[in-house]
Amino acid sequence: MFGTSRSGPSGRDESTDRSIARSTLGRAARGPFGGVLAFMAFDNLRTLDERVAYAEAKGAPAAERTVPALSLDLLFGGVGGALWRLPSAAAVAVATFLGSATPVMHDSWATDEPRSNDSS
Repeated sequence: MFGTSRSGPSGRDESTDRSIARSTLGRAARGPFGGVLAFMAFDNLRTLDERVAYAEAKGAPAAERTVPALSLDLLFGGVGGALWRLPSAAAVAVATFLGSATPVMHDSWATDEPRSNDSS
């Protein structure tokens, strides 16, 4: 009993982490989440010319290289997360995509035009 708990580097019980990752709820959540990310990446790759043109219009650096690279990164992260293969690498891949693409592509704060809530 005493001393049987295996704590990882973070101090958490590794057996609890494993049971959460293998639980039915964990599987049910990561499948759709990873699937949506993989679908987004596949769609980016399918319409690559349009995505590159949009990225260039937004001022993304080296869009003709970064858009395909980040889309493949997201595809790896989505599939890896959904199938729970290399989960740490998959999480880093998704974080890399979101951390690099989001500030450039979704920079609504940088526009000079006032936002309107009018939907007409």
